Amino acid sequence: MKKIIAIGESLIDFIPSDKINKIENISSFYPRVGGAPLNVLGAIAKLGGETLFYSTVGYDPFGLKIINYLKSNNINTSKIYIDKLAKTSLAFVSYVSNDRDFYFSSLKPSYAKYPLNMIKVSDFKDTYAIHFCSVALKDKSMRKAHYKALSLANKLNVLVSFDLNLRLNLYESKDLLKELVFEYMKYADIIKISDDEFKFLFNSKDVISSLRKLLNERTKLILYTAGQNGSMAITKNEVVKVPALKIVDIVDTTGAGDAFSGSFLYQLNVNNVKDLVNLTKEELTKYLSFSNKYAGLSTKKSGGITSYLTIKEMNDFKF
Repeated sequence: MKKIIAIGESLIDFIPSDKINKIENISSFYPRVGGAPLNVLGAIAKLGGETLFYSTVGYDPFGLKIINYLKSNNINTSKIYIDKLAKTSLAFVSYVSNDRDFYFSSLKPSYAKYPLNMIKVSDFKDTYAIHFCSVALKDKSMRKAHYKALSLANKLNVLVSFDLNLRLNLYESKDLLKELVFEYMKYADIIKISDDEFKFLFNSKDVISSLRKLLNERTKLILYTAGQNGSMAITKNEVVKVPALKIVDIVDTTGAGDAFSGSFLYQLNVNNVKDLVNLTKEELTKYLSFSNKYAGLSTKKSGGITSYLTIKEMNDFKF
């Protein structure tokens, strides 16, 4: 099995002790390693896959905490850049009516830049895919790093996966965010979009027709997730819908979307899928079902990677 690379943000999430409260009223927080691309690699590693991460942390105890945490979860940290002039990014999380809100401690996050000379052609040897999200695209320096990595992947026939993972409060201009999302879609073989993100990007109620317009010579597979309403895969030939796993005792939804992305990429990789266009209805149903279950079960525990199951735990679980 080949490895999967991710590029983007790594940070410390400060999780509230009070589950439903405005951030100004929360009495205390506890630190937890976070970042969507990081979580995706965590799911892949938990399932038995090989990984590599392009990211930047500060030269401080929080940066060391991130690196140690990744190593303990079998994520390759050899390409993480430690910036001695930066402070590791911190995000304070609050829950209001079960929706998460984020307050970031700095307008210039540690992951805002990544040295271009650390991205090498040799990194892509025996690589199945590279995964990225939109959060780190806010900063021009990190956009250059994404451009280099994604362009290399396209040139070397390495699949590119783009999970939008929009954080609207990070962008002063919503128009800029939309512009960047559509600009970077052109590198992606696979695009994952949630129901809320669809509403932000499209002025339409026709989900299937709108998403099908994103398919082109590069983009072959669209993954659409809608929480408890399940997920959908769209290719040129197929539209497949699969219901969500019904979870009664939800503890924490943090990282569930990343669990879906990571487990889906893992399945494509372990099955050596090269032709996304001609994935059958049966194959797409199988992959969606597994990822729905994987993401759903992650909500039964607190945390991101710590809530993810191994392949043995998935196989042993009685559905």
